[in-house]
Amino acid sequence: MIYHGPPDHPDPYPTMSTGQLYLCPAEPDLLLPAEPLLDLLQALQLCAEPLSGRDQAYAVGTDFMHWISFTGCSPLIRFSPESDQDRDFCHLRLHRISGPRPQFLYASNSRPPACPQCRKGLSGWLPLMQRWQLDGSALACPHCASHIDPRRLNWQRQAGMGRTLLEIFNIFPGEARPLPGLLEQLGKHHSGQAWRYFYLQGTEPLAEIQG
Repeated sequence: MIYHGPPDHPDPYPTMSTGQLYLCPAEPDLLLPAEPLLDLLQALQLCAEPLSGRDQAYAVGTDFMHWISFTGCSPLIRFSPESDQDRDFCHLRLHRISGPRPQFLYASNSRPPACPQCRKGLSGWLPLMQRWQLDGSALACPHCASHIDPRRLNWQRQAGMGRTLLEIFNIFPGEARPLPGLLEQLGKHHSGQAWRYFYLQGTEPLAEIQG
């Protein structure tokens, strides 16, 4: 399950079998203004026009395959929805999170990160991260008791967090990756900040856009 709010918040997102690729600044607290970021993505022709009836969602641009590299043989990718409810086609969505903490996103492919101090797997990571997301509760390693900053955990591209998140739909984990040139363009255009990426698969990982 993707954690996106307090435990009593209803979960409106159905189970799915496809995945998502996320791009975000390496500094998870960085909240970028939407308009300059969208201007860049459209100038790079990574994304095109907004999709009608879908908040902050965009069709892929003509140079999408120039910036996103797919592994193996030429993939069969669907770029158009089959119905108004269809989300299992390749498109982009921008999320901007203005809450007290960056949005933590995980799915069934997520695995325990290692403690930065003792390097042991962080057992019980899910309730720890849920409490941190809810009220900022401190994290401590259950093995060595060292304090852990959740923002610095390495999720091995199987989970992630941020305030600025570019979501690319219908990408299985490892099926495609952003080319270095795209990450460089994003970084140079926005305060020189490095960008990174991760994948989610198993539930529909839509963080609520808050501002």
